[in-house]
Amino acid sequence: MKLLHIIPSYKPATGYGGPIVSIALLCENLVKYADCTVTVAATNANVGKDLPVHSRTPVLVEGVKVYYFRRITPDNSQFSPSLLWWLFQNVKKFDAVHVHSWWNLTVLFATTVCILKGVKPVFSPRGMLSDFSLTGRMKPLFQRFIGKKLLENTFLHATSAQEVRECLTIIPDWQHVNLPNFLDLTTLPNAALNVGEVSSLADVRPTTTPQNTPLKLLFLSRIHPKKGIELLFEALAEMPFEWSLTIAGDGETDYLEQLKKHAEKLRISRKINWLGWIDAAERWAIFEQSDVLVLPSHNENFANVVIESLSVGTPVLVSQYVGLSDYILEKKLGWMCDTTVESIKNQLLHIAQNPTERLDMAKRSPQQIRKDWDASRLTDYYVQMYKSM
Repeated sequence: MKLLHIIPSYKPATGYGGPIVSIALLCENLVKYADCTVTVAATNANVGKDLPVHSRTPVLVEGVKVYYFRRITPDNSQFSPSLLWWLFQNVKKFDAVHVHSWWNLTVLFATTVCILKGVKPVFSPRGMLSDFSLTGRMKPLFQRFIGKKLLENTFLHATSAQEVRECLTIIPDWQHVNLPNFLDLTTLPNAALNVGEVSSLADVRPTTTPQNTPLKLLFLSRIHPKKGIELLFEALAEMPFEWSLTIAGDGETDYLEQLKKHAEKLRISRKINWLGWIDAAERWAIFEQSDVLVLPSHNENFANVVIESLSVGTPVLVSQYVGLSDYILEKKLGWMCDTTVESIKNQLLHIAQNPTERLDMAKRSPQQIRKDWDASRLTDYYVQMYKSM
């Protein structure tokens, strides 16, 4: 199959967050396991300095042919007329076209080009159609009068049951499939073991929790107001047990300072360790050193970090608005809270008072994740989706 993926930015521009990593893994696994020819059309957008432009000759990135087209807007609209002109000339040459993201001029016009050329693309919102994203005055108006008309001519690919529910409130009869993101678990310790042989990294963890040991909590994500960090701070300030919180990630300087001042006001600063941005190689060790990953987000389309954490035996506490919350409850690999201080506080108390439950989750989760996120099996599901088009 000849597949085309359209995305506002592509690796190595991973500073925009998890979707770029997941989309790159999807493309690379389609090449590796399905013998597909995969082409990516992206702009040269990057955090900091823009990527080099290769609009006439594709660059081979991990087996994927990537065209980087110059954007003419420096903001998040990332408008690229040259990408759209190339798409108009070439879109009919592919067996399936997959468009990623929304609220981006290049993606909006690319979807329009596909429809005008008689191509029904697969569309992945990547969290851009949630209530959290549909804010302000212009977005709802655009979505009602223009966006919905465009999306009615697409095939929806959602990455979680939550995203399916959100999208079907916009187009109730939207033809769709729910397939999760790819994750690179090959760099894990013991990753060479087959799924059936994995004894899990949890086997090297203590089977009991020493009394009076602080509960080691971890927040690892982009630091943004939607992540619910203030709620977590306020809940922790009322905890009657000993705890520590490691925060790994980066965000806007002003917001980081605001959070640190909030922690000082609550008198919990001494229990918080701010690591800043960390690279992929460091993540696994931090997961292993933690008891629970906490992600009380107001909105989270998928949350790759949840699967990464579980893959090394660190259970998770997530809000009901994290896309993977249904999966976590179904597999009994963590806990769910509301986005209120009281709910977070109650769940943290439960976790602290039930160490046996936490250790059981730690032991079971690595093998479960390796089974459910097997790359070759996921690739087959994606190929079936494209063939159905």
